[in-house]
Order: sequence, then C-alpha cells, then structure tokens
Amino acid sequence: PRLPGQKGLRVLSLDGGGTKGVMTIALMKEICRASKFEIHESFDVVCGTSTGAIISALVGVSHADIEDCEELYDELVGEIFEANIVSGATKLALKQAFYEEKNIEEVFSRL
Repeated sequence: PRLPGQKGLRVLSLDGGGTKGVMTIALMKEICRASKFEIHESFDVVCGTSTGAIISALVGVSHADIEDCEELYDELVGEIFEANIVSGATKLALKQAFYEEKNIEEVFSRL
C-alpha cells in the first residue's frame, strides 16, 4: 500500500517467456508473503508481455490473489503455448510469431 507522502507510480513489469511464467509467479508469491499484501495492493500499474501480460491481467485487472493466479495460469498456459517446437518454429518463420495469437486473444477475452 502507498505510504503517506509517497510519490510516483509503483510499476511492476513482467517479462514474457512462455511457460517460464511459473518462475514469475513463484517470485510474486514470495513478494506477497514477505510484504503480507497482494500484488495489486503493492503496485499502481502491473503490465507485461506475452505470458507476463496474462499474469498482469490476472493480478492487475482481475485482482486475483496470487494463489488463484497460479491456479488460473496453470489452466491457461496449455491453451496458449503449444508444446510442438516444429509447429512453433514454422509459425515463427512464416508469421513472425512462435505461438498462435488467436489462443492468447481468446484467453484475454475471458479475463
């Protein structure tokens, strides 16, 4: 939470990286444990790219607590990030994107 007289924006920016988001969530759980506050209570803006955007939407927009965020992320990650490297590499070569954007758009429409 903001302290009396505290100025400026508190921004949390979450990197992408596909399924590596589990590490991001683990770090966020530690922040919550140490501070005794949820992420949306500790930061004014939460943003990210790719998997970081999914996590930031869960905690920053939906205000999901970190435990719920972890559970939801585990459910959503399989829908978004394909396990097929050959398919992903082909998409990257043809479309300049490793994953299907329609998958992530579908998830964001549900959040």
